[in-house]
Parts: sequence; C-alpha cells; structure tokens
Amino acid sequence: MAGSFKTRLTLWNIVILFVSMVVLATFVAVATRQQALVGIDRDLRDRVSPIMRAAEGRGEQGGFGGQNIFGGIGGGPDQGGRGRWIDRFRQPPIPEAADEETKKIVAVRRPRVFGLDGVSLLEAGVEPWDQDLLKASLRGEVGFVTVQFEGEDVRVLSAPVRRRGEIVGVVQLGSELRSIAALQRAQMGVFMVLVPATLLLASLGAWFLTRRALKPIEDLTVAARGISAANMNQRIAVEGDDEFGDLAEEFNGMVGRLHNSFEKQQALLEAQKQFTADASHELRTPLTRIKLVSSSGREENPGEVGERFGVIEGAADHMAGLVDQLLTLARTDGGKVELKAMSVTAVLAKAVALTGLGEDGRLKLELKDKRAMIEPGLLERAVVNLLSNAERHTPEGGDIRLVTEERDGLVWIEVRDSGEGIPAEHLPNLTKRFYRVDSARGTGTGGTGLGLAIVDQIARLHGGRFEITSEVGVGTVARIGVLVG
Repeated sequence: MAGSFKTRLTLWNIVILFVSMVVLATFVAVATRQQALVGIDRDLRDRVSPIMRAAEGRGEQGGFGGQNIFGGIGGGPDQGGRGRWIDRFRQPPIPEAADEETKKIVAVRRPRVFGLDGVSLLEAGVEPWDQDLLKASLRGEVGFVTVQFEGEDVRVLSAPVRRRGEIVGVVQLGSELRSIAALQRAQMGVFMVLVPATLLLASLGAWFLTRRALKPIEDLTVAARGISAANMNQRIAVEGDDEFGDLAEEFNGMVGRLHNSFEKQQALLEAQKQFTADASHELRTPLTRIKLVSSSGREENPGEVGERFGVIEGAADHMAGLVDQLLTLARTDGGKVELKAMSVTAVLAKAVALTGLGEDGRLKLELKDKRAMIEPGLLERAVVNLLSNAERHTPEGGDIRLVTEERDGLVWIEVRDSGEGIPAEHLPNLTKRFYRVDSARGTGTGGTGLGLAIVDQIARLHGGRFEITSEVGVGTVARIGVLVG
C-alpha cells in the first residue's frame, strides 16, 4: 500500500474496524434470527398443544377445549373422548371476500393433518410442508423446519398426533416469518447508515490519534534531516517514559556522541592540514638551496661528478613539486574559496606556458572564449596537473588537445591525449591521494600520486565535477566542469 506510514496505519485501522463491524452485524443478525425463531417455535407449540391434548381425549381439561386456533369451533365438544379426533383440527373455510394477503396468511396458519400413509385428512391434495419432517413425526419425533412458501419464509412445526398412546397421524402447523424479515431489513438499514458514519468518524479520529502518536517520529525525522557537519546541535524534546521517550533519549545521545567524535576529527584534520602547510612551507627554502647548489655543482663539475649533481637536482625538483602539491591540498582542504566570473582563456594560456607544451607544437588548442565562476590560481593548478599527466603518458609524436565547451550549465575544460590509456579497473581510484596506476613505477616517471586528487578537489570547490575516461592503447580524456559565469 502506497503512501506514508501514517496513512497506511490509518487505513489499516479503518479496514479492521470495518471488518469488525461486518462480523458484529452478521453475529447480531444471526443471533436475532435464532432468538426470534425460538420465540416463534414456542408460539407454535402453544398454539398446537391444546388441540393435541383434546385430540388425545383430554379436551375438557385443555386450555382451548374444542376451540380452534383461529377462534372458530371445530366438530363440537368431545365428551368423554367420543367422536373423531380429526375433528379437533378442522377449520372454517376461508371467506371468499378475504383479500389475497389474508388468504395467504390463513393458508400458512391452518393446520395440515396427515394420516399414517402421509395423505391429508382435512383437505384433499394438500402436501406436507416438509416430507422428511413428516416421516420423522410418524416415528414419534417433534421437529421444526423453515421452508419457502410463495417467496416467503415459513416456520413449520411437525408433531405426531396420539390417541390413547398410539400415533394416529401428524399435524404440521406453520407461521410466517415476516416479522423476522422486517426486523432484519431494519437492522440492515441501520447498518447501512451506521457503518459509513462510524467509519467517517473513526477515520477522523484515527487520523488525529495517529498523527498525535507519530508526532515523536516526525520530530525525530526533522531533527535527523537538520543534522550536518555544520550543525550537530539538533536535539528533540523527551516527553514521557514510553518507547518514544526512550527513542528520543537514544537519538539525542547518538547525536551527542557524533558531535564529540566530529569535533575530535575536525581538530585532528585541522592539525594535520596545519602541519602539512607548515612542513611544506618550511621545506621550500632548503629545497631551493639544494637545487641551487646541485645546479651549480653540475655546471662546474663535468663528468661523473656532474651527473651525480644532476641526480640530486632532479630529486630536488621532484621534492619541490611534491611540496607544491601538498601546499595546494592544504589550501583546498579548507573548503572555502572566493570565486569570480571571468574568462577561462587567460587562465588556460598561463597553464600552457607553465608546462612548456606550446613550445614543441605537440599541444593543439581548441578554445572558445567562455566565462565561468573560478578561482584563477586553483583552476590554473588543475589544468597544469592534467596537461602534465597527458605529457608524461603520451609518447613522442602523440596528440594532446586542450578543448573548452559549454554543456549542461557548466564550462568544460578537456585535456585529450593519444597516450597509453588507463585500464578500466583503475579509473574509480584515480582521485584517491597517492594512488598510482603502476605502483612499481618510479617517482621519476610516475608523479606524486596527488595530481588528480587535487584536480577533483578543485572541481568540487568550484561547484562542478571532474570526470575521466580512458581506453588502453587509444588515449585518455580528462575534463573539469565549472559553473558558467
């Protein structure tokens, strides 16, 4: 079932209430019918008992004597039990002037008397109300059954007629069940009115109570939605000592523990960033001195000694590049940069000049003058990293292209090369710090493992993203998307 839990809970409550009301109404209808049948059965016994006693020869002592059950006179008093017993059950003929409804009622209520052979003794051609019940009464049993007569239910009593202890026939007496049908129709009418009204009131009540019961969950949801790295002070009020109160306490405790852990982590990160920045800054001066001394020694000492100075100078250059990358990471890890709208062309031109790729003609430019929201120094660093990677992994005679285009609300800066390519399994890990595709490759050709991590960080600081696709033996396309200015 679709929708919120609150809606589903309300609907389930309504469904359960509806089913309960249907079951209750069915039980009431059945119980009412059964109780009414008990009363009708008792009435049938009361109507037939005096005549049965009179037929047996005790009419003078019976309550009705010779009076028939409709107020008419039968075959006359049976003094001392003389006369035919069947006369006790005779009824006056139905008046011709009576309407059809009266005739139908009289036909139902007139006794039907049958001999031992099952043939009517009062009126020729009259059939028993129920053959099975007739057979049972011939065996001495008294029974009741409900039958259909002209579209209506009729309750029938069937009992044996005894004369001096011997069964001489069977009497079947009927009573229409119109009162029960009318009562059940009335119950159904009340049910049809009561159920919708009850369900409507129950729906409103269930919705109100459900909202009230689930209010702590809603408060918890709002509080959880408001939690972020910048806001760890969200708490919810603890009301009552039930399960929701326990949940609120646990939630507040969890947020408190997260807040403490986050503060500790932030302190450690700040200390780490500060150490990285300080160490990188302090390393720049000795590295510059080493480079100057090694460069001077290489020039002044040709031969093997000069080559050794050259190795030292190369190592100093690599260390200087690593320090520069670490300083950039320390800067970008702060998470805040000031962006301004400007053309990216000048930034790209400066990045190309820094790499020296434009001097040997290997780099082809396909630039369109696009304005974007950028921080020039950081974007320049990102493009330099991409161009340096392309140069490092594209052999002589290969093709490197720098392309700009606008798409999906971003200005894209793409570096495309025809180099060796990168295996697909490495692509998801390229922006991890110090990750290298070939871990066995030396630092002289493999870089620091920080370049693409810095590019990805810079792209995020610009509100954009960094993407890279590659195919082994075909080449690599690395692109930075920054917001249009």
